[in-house]
Amino acid sequence: MAYLCHNCEETFDEPKTDTQSVPYGMGNAAFEFYVCPYCNSDDYEEVTECKECGKVIDEDNNFSGLCAECVKENCNLPVTVFDFSVDIEPDAVSDFALKCLGAKGINEILRQYFQEISETDIDKFAKEQDEYIDEYIINIGEWLEAKENDA
Repeated sequence: MAYLCHNCEETFDEPKTDTQSVPYGMGNAAFEFYVCPYCNSDDYEEVTECKECGKVIDEDNNFSGLCAECVKENCNLPVTVFDFSVDIEPDAVSDFALKCLGAKGINEILRQYFQEISETDIDKFAKEQDEYIDEYIINIGEWLEAKENDA
């Protein structure tokens, strides 16, 4: 376990025990508290080292043992972030793809994919398409009507 002092910016393994005499009843009592061994400040927090680069990181910047820089370095390809989205946050997939590719880019990719669907996928695709249409039939009807009016 390591600690980082916010006062002097030093890291240390264990805080120093300090004792102070405080009034207690008719006399005094010893009050123990922990401080930075370098500057005697009590403004310190527990930290850890990044598993990859060794940088000292506090709890707010500890992402499963990695610092933010190493997380970003490990996710340097959009496909890595997309894989994360699929595994961890399925609803975020469309948000991430939309931010990266835009609606036109997504539509172009999907258009190409749907054109390449093999015979074995046709039945699954047709079932999913029917369920989607059933779910969004009102919206699709309005969209078709607007398209017709624009033409």
